[in-house]
Amino acid sequence: MIVESIHIRFNEIKEVYKTFVANNTSGLVPQRQKASDYDNPDPVPQTQLGE
Repeated sequence: MIVESIHIRFNEIKEVYKTFVANNTSGLVPQRQKASDYDNPDPVPQTQLGE
C-alpha cells in the first residue's frame, strides 16, 4: 500500500517536472534529455509494485 502511494505520487511529480521543463526550455535539447532521464531515476519502486 505504502509503496503504491509513493509510486502514484512519483508519477504526479514526474508529470509536473516534465511540464515545468517543457515550459522553461524553448526546445533546448539538453534540458529535454533531462526530462527523459527523470522517467526512470530508480527502477526499484516499479519492481516492488510487481508490475
